[in-house]
Amino acid sequence: VTIIYLGIVVVSFLAVAIYAGWKLSKPEFDIDCTFGNWFGLILDLRKIYIHAVIHMADTVSDVAVIAQFWRLSDRERNDDNFNVEGLDMTGLFIGTLTALITYRMFTGYHLFYIAGGSILLFTLQFLDLGVYLCIYLAWKLNRIEPIFWQDYLTHVEALFESIPQILIQSQFVLRSGENNEIVVASIVISFISVVTRFVKSDHPFVKKDCRQLLLEDENKKLRKPYFSLGFVLLYILRTCEITVRLVCAVFMWAVLGFVPLFVCFVVTLLI
Repeated sequence: VTIIYLGIVVVSFLAVAIYAGWKLSKPEFDIDCTFGNWFGLILDLRKIYIHAVIHMADTVSDVAVIAQFWRLSDRERNDDNFNVEGLDMTGLFIGTLTALITYRMFTGYHLFYIAGGSILLFTLQFLDLGVYLCIYLAWKLNRIEPIFWQDYLTHVEALFESIPQILIQSQFVLRSGENNEIVVASIVISFISVVTRFVKSDHPFVKKDCRQLLLEDENKKLRKPYFSLGFVLLYILRTCEITVRLVCAVFMWAVLGFVPLFVCFVVTLLI
């Protein structure tokens, strides 16, 4: 299932890229489509594409974990000699699947409402194509940074999908004692996704030099000291803060149960 999903996403990505290259190479477009220029354009648009790459990796790893939990839950139900001690694998499977669907339903309905009842937009977002639609819109608008809706979708994904997935999957690792490569990889990718999205939300409150690793002048050329210390410190600060919060949440669930954690999470969102 995971390989099929990854294959569909990668093929779709390549198809769009090849189509765009073919379309822009026509005489009516005064654009240099050589490899060097194409690579330079992609580098200039890295702030847009990096979110899509992280999003794709995060989603693919979550789908892999859902498939893994389904396999374990099915074996638990049908094999009397098999049991993951201390865990209800059916509950974990439902939890991971619910987190995946909740994000898509919430953002899909929001786009549906904003667009005046567009079933097409709801369907595209539910199929997880909203981020790629935002990339297309940014290209049409000649932007080199993500549009508002791309930032919105990725931030909501961090809250309603990535963080719940980290908590659920961490419970599996903590209670089962298994270093399952798929689950661990998914936790790491989801954590990177959460950190990058929350750092992005910090940008309006920090100096411009803290928003990018490489320091550039008005002509997009590197300037001394070349690397931004503020950018590194911002990432370190957010990484430490999010790590502490997640560790506290994981142990709260393990010691007190899910209900106190859920209440705490809801209160945190409301404050």
